[in-house]
Formats: sequence, structure tokens, C-alpha cells
Amino acid sequence: MDLYKVLNINNKNVSQDEIEKAYKHLIRKYHPSLNPGDKLAEEKYKNIRLAFEVLSNPELRKKYDNNENLKLEIPLDEDFSTSKDDFVNISNINVSDTNESISKINNDINHYIDVDFYEAFFGTHKELQIEIPKKCLYCLNPNTNEIEIDKKDNCKICKGMGYFKSVEKIKFYIPPGVDNGYLIKICKNNENNWLCNVNIFIRFIPNEFFERKGKNIYIEIPITIIEAILGGIIDIPTPEGIYEMRIPEGTDTGSVFKIAGKGFSQLKKNTRGDLYVKVKIITPKNVDEQGKNLLLKFSQMFPYDPREKIRNISSNKVKQSSI
Repeated sequence: MDLYKVLNINNKNVSQDEIEKAYKHLIRKYHPSLNPGDKLAEEKYKNIRLAFEVLSNPELRKKYDNNENLKLEIPLDEDFSTSKDDFVNISNINVSDTNESISKINNDINHYIDVDFYEAFFGTHKELQIEIPKKCLYCLNPNTNEIEIDKKDNCKICKGMGYFKSVEKIKFYIPPGVDNGYLIKICKNNENNWLCNVNIFIRFIPNEFFERKGKNIYIEIPITIIEAILGGIIDIPTPEGIYEMRIPEGTDTGSVFKIAGKGFSQLKKNTRGDLYVKVKIITPKNVDEQGKNLLLKFSQMFPYDPREKIRNISSNKVKQSSI
């Protein structure tokens, strides 16, 4: 059996998108619900699904194209069979050889995925390949979507288990605002024939410059002594680009300013958190003699004692202890 011909594809170099397009067209055409009682359509339906199982997986497709591990002969309808020597590459789909019965496979598969700061901020599309137990296509009754016991007991694909393990490509979207532990649940259904759900948990990776606390973002920005004294406009990096923020005259180191609406989106809400900017005055190093003289003159012109209150507290304590 030529799996490409099963999907009406004549060129083996077609893209994955073209394979998926051909599959979706044929699977609707031969679906048992549209062809009740038609055994030929039912058999074609199974072959189409089997062909897609192999060709939609890049690794399996490569092995199939290289004629690797062609061990299992598949009985085909006369429209698709060519000779008794035709085989289908099924061995590399990783058929389960455990004693676990299909009825016991009901636990969800949990998978963790790392999401960095910007992916969590803007949202992103992700793709995973996960090994998932699936109902055996040749034991499956397409009308009821249930495993037929008579077929299962004699099935060479699933070896009587009613299922096999398949490496599935899962595409999903991570919305803006997700945080550590956020759950994306992809459920089993009659289309994918999974025997369990897939739970994808977000593992948030902290950023080197931005600190996240829930919906809010915090960042520390260095400023010069001159900027602290005179005030002015300074550039603030945000996830969305540079934001110009004005700081007032006489800004102290450690002062915090809020930029509203520049934080993370809140899930299921049309609101956003804020960005908090903490400024830190950086003292210049290696000041020459001319600079030192200018600073000395400045201190004489504007004398002030920033530790005056601290001295008063210390003096009171000394007076109280001497009584």
C-alpha cells in the first residue's frame, strides 16, 4: 500500500500542510456518518486515518520514505491493494507491549513547558510532541468510536491491547498574562481518539531586568546626581519599547514611580497591571581635582545635613539612658 496514494497525493515531496489538507478532504468524504452501512467507505476511512498517522509525523514519514522496518502486512480493500508484498511501516509507532488494558488508561498526561518573560507578556504559539495512547484504528468501530472486542483480540497492530502509543504533534496558544502554574488542558475527543487528556502547565522563567509580581512589573533604573537634583526626562525600558518618564527636581535614590497600564494583561479581564520604576542615584567615580573643587563650592553654596534627624534620635537616646 502506498500511503501517499491513499491520500490522493502523487508527489512525495509535498508539505505537511498539503498532507493535512488532503486528509481533511478525504476524511469528510468517507466518514461513516455520511456513508452508513458502506463497508468500502469504512475501510477507506480507516486507511486514510492510518496514512495520516504516519505521514503527518515527520519522523515516521522519513522512516516510511526510506522503507525502514516494513514488517506488518495490512489487509486492504481491493481499491487500495496492489500486491500481497505491500507492507505498512507500523512497528515504529511504538506499539505498547505492557499488560495495561485500554480500560485502565484514564489518567491525564501532565507536561511542563518553559515560558519566558516576553512570551508570557505578549502571548505565543507553541508546539509539542508528546507520546499519547490512542485507540487502535483497526479495532475501532467508526460508527460508535468504540473498540470492537473481536477485532482487538486478533489485531496485529495493538497486539490485543486496543490501543497503541503515538507521538502526537500538539499546537496550542498561550495567552498574554499567564503565570507560573497556569494550566492549558487539551481534551480527548472523537477526532483525536486519545485515551487521556493532556495537561500543559506553564513554568514561568524570570527575566534578568524586569521583576514580575503578579500583574505588575518592577524595574530599577540608574540616574545621575545631576538628574536627581534638576529632574528631567529619562528613558524607561518596557516590554513594549522605550517610555519617556519625567522625574521631579530633588528626587531621592530609592524613589518609586508608577507607569499605569504597562504591566501584564489580566487573564479573562480587559485590564493590565502597572510598571513600577525605582530610581537609584549612581555616584560618579574618578572625579578629578577640578570636579572636586566644583562640588566643594556647590556644597558651600547649598549646605544641608541629611543626617540631622538621625543625630537627634541618637542624642535623645543618650539623654534618656543617663537619667
